[in-house]
Amino acid sequence: MRRHKKPLNYLLVTATLMITAGCGFRGTTTDPAALEAQFESVRQNERQLITRIVEDPRRSDALFMLLDERDQIVSEHAEIVVAYIDNMRTLNADYDAPRTDFEQLFASYRANRQTYQKDLVNIVQKMKANTTAKEWKRLAKFQLDELNPRKMTQPSGEA
Repeated sequence: MRRHKKPLNYLLVTATLMITAGCGFRGTTTDPAALEAQFESVRQNERQLITRIVEDPRRSDALFMLLDERDQIVSEHAEIVVAYIDNMRTLNADYDAPRTDFEQLFASYRANRQTYQKDLVNIVQKMKANTTAKEWKRLAKFQLDELNPRKMTQPSGEA
């Protein structure tokens, strides 16, 4: 039974890291250009790793397409997070904002987040289907090391 927990843990951690990466970065700099360069560097390193560890060109091409799909939905979700924060600030600043407006905003964001998480889990499952256990272990380790949630997290109050 323990054998099944480890892949599930990798799946959950990878999904969490991707969510974290999609929300933005907080490192030693807040310069958007520097942060984008940092993210792009990690993306290129991830692609180089796939090129090195996945010898089958068909599978590596499929992984590259899945990375593109992942990055696209992460980017779209990041925009949703920014809009949610902006809308929350606007509502919070409005003394007369009714409770129903807050509840509607929460419900909408929760639905978007749940869809996003399901989409990410589907992508991770597809990525795993295109790798061997050994290849996935190396790719998951890279993601854990390089997409470190302590370094790459959602900006706090900056927008």
